[in-house]
Amino acid sequence: MNGKFPTGMNPRNPIPFILLLAFSAWSTVLAQGGNQRFKIEADVIGGLSGESNSTHFSNFGVNEPISGLSIKDLPDIKNFAGFVGGIVALDQDMDGLPDHQEITLGTDKTKADTDGDGLTDKEEVDSGTNPLLADTDGDGYSDMAEINANTNPLLSSSNPNQLPVFGNEDSFSIMENKPVETEITTLSASDPDGHSISFTLVNGEGDHENGDFSLGTNGILKTKIILDYEAKTIHQIRVRVTDVMGGYVEKIFSILITNDMLDDPGVIGQLDDDKDGLTNAQEVALNTDKNNPDTDGDGWIDGDEYYANSDPLLGDTDVDGLNDYEEFLLGTDPRKSDTDGDGFSDKVEIEQGTLPEDRYSYPGASDLRKNPNGDPNSPDGKIYLIHYPTDGKTWTQANKLAPKFGGFLPQVVQGNGKLISHLRKLMEQEKVSTESDSLGVIGAWVGSSDGSTAMIDIDGDLYLGDVEETDRLAFIVAYETPSFRVPAILTKEAVINSNSVLARAEILDDGGDPPSRIGFWVSEKIQVNNKEKTNRIISATLQPNDKYFEAKIDRLEPGKTYYLRAFAENSAGVQYGSVRRVTIKEIYKIPFDGTSTSVENWYTSDWFGAFQRANDHWVFHANFGWWLYISNEAGFGQWFWNEKLGWCWTSKSIYPFLWRHQVGNWFYWMARKNDKNLFWNYASSNYEFL
Repeated sequence: MNGKFPTGMNPRNPIPFILLLAFSAWSTVLAQGGNQRFKIEADVIGGLSGESNSTHFSNFGVNEPISGLSIKDLPDIKNFAGFVGGIVALDQDMDGLPDHQEITLGTDKTKADTDGDGLTDKEEVDSGTNPLLADTDGDGYSDMAEINANTNPLLSSSNPNQLPVFGNEDSFSIMENKPVETEITTLSASDPDGHSISFTLVNGEGDHENGDFSLGTNGILKTKIILDYEAKTIHQIRVRVTDVMGGYVEKIFSILITNDMLDDPGVIGQLDDDKDGLTNAQEVALNTDKNNPDTDGDGWIDGDEYYANSDPLLGDTDVDGLNDYEEFLLGTDPRKSDTDGDGFSDKVEIEQGTLPEDRYSYPGASDLRKNPNGDPNSPDGKIYLIHYPTDGKTWTQANKLAPKFGGFLPQVVQGNGKLISHLRKLMEQEKVSTESDSLGVIGAWVGSSDGSTAMIDIDGDLYLGDVEETDRLAFIVAYETPSFRVPAILTKEAVINSNSVLARAEILDDGGDPPSRIGFWVSEKIQVNNKEKTNRIISATLQPNDKYFEAKIDRLEPGKTYYLRAFAENSAGVQYGSVRRVTIKEIYKIPFDGTSTSVENWYTSDWFGAFQRANDHWVFHANFGWWLYISNEAGFGQWFWNEKLGWCWTSKSIYPFLWRHQVGNWFYWMARKNDKNLFWNYASSNYEFL
């Protein structure tokens, strides 16, 4: 666009001495006709010292070619020839994908995460997922959720659905003679994914009395028959809880039928005001409260506590930190702080995940926790423990207590010599001393198929139906092999320092087997790939509470994004936590003598104006409305590139004068109008909109 030079400016001498002073060593003034034109010859930058690969020009990374930017557009100077191919492509949203690639992919070049799934567009391209779809495989889980769960975001059958989890309630009770449809309890469960869940009764092991009860999908358990304590004291049901994704778990529950004393004609006269299983007369003798079913407030009613040989006047009889009812549910002896005599209290063993009734299982021991396939010493892989080896229980009491301890009385047949031999040795080790009054031999109760008494003596002889039910004997309880799980862990937010990262994690569930190895997986790739050469495995240390662990990670390159996952391994396998991004900020050398502002990534120069940083090389200039590629400083001003102007040079002492190398001429920036920039062109002595 042609026109007159702005009023007040002498077009014959627009920069009378500025350039002469600033560039006297390397500029030439040529007077032509009535006007003066200024031209920087080829030796303008020729005075630069250093080879073409000198540190002034060698720090350009090679990425993608830029349209319109080629070697012919660069200054005709040997030092600039060395970084022609090093121009980094424009990446407005700083997601790692140049704008021209985003245009090809159809992604938003102004948004790092086009589909909003938590993965940047570059990370999606690297992972093979679709940056335009938050859920590439359409399985209902976002790509980021699948990355965190270490499932395949490209395969709908591979998804991070987690199974529901039952609550801690596993033993219910109801008094006999209650009417049909009496509500017993509401089963509790939760789904880690937040999905809705439903309950059903299912067939399988432990379903013996499913038909005696009804279970609503909401977990409400009711009776379908009138229960009779004298006929059966314990009923078992098998329950399945299912989430909306079809994942389910099953569990066996025991329902304890308590005795209604008024149902027994022989004791009608012996009232039990608080219905705790003890008559008023018994409560007076024991000094318990006949109007309070749980005198010591430990959760265990006085009657049941008394008949289990616990003290109904003491909440924690053995003073081990577990109240008597907790010990009853756990199967430990409420009268002994260390039930198995291994030197660790019952509470410590429960907290550490070892077996408080197995003296070979204690914190730090090489025990069943490291052998998830069962007891190596038993012939059938089950775990066998002996209860009450010195004082014993009656046949009825043994049958009542075994399920409460989480096991069952094992059925033993005469021909099973290996099992009999194993149980006999176990009785010797536990020093069983209970003697049958009816037979005069030392032995322990075992199970029977027909409900009649069954005993094995210290010599390994089996007695079926020969022992009186009132004899007080030790009893053997069998336990199914514990099912260990891989640990559940959470990668917590890392603490980023100036040159290192403090990685942190939490063990949510040790899976029943304390981890033998913990640490952090560090990689430049977001997905777990043990073949990646850049992977690092950092060992961690547990904090004193054995729940949290952390590790210091150094040798991280500033400005580069790393992906961090915690991991823990036990005998069931290894589990990775969710992914965390960490980046150590690099020191940004602000161009144009700029300084930071209160707005992130925005800077201001007192002579060049305000601009926004996209990365180390690209900025958006607020006045020009252009993206500018900034070269390294040459020590005497600043070079930058723009698609409209090509390579330009200026400095604090002469701006707003710009040298355009592409046309070999000086321009003067005047103003911005109608989204265009107005320049004075010294070659044509006219002003132009660019």
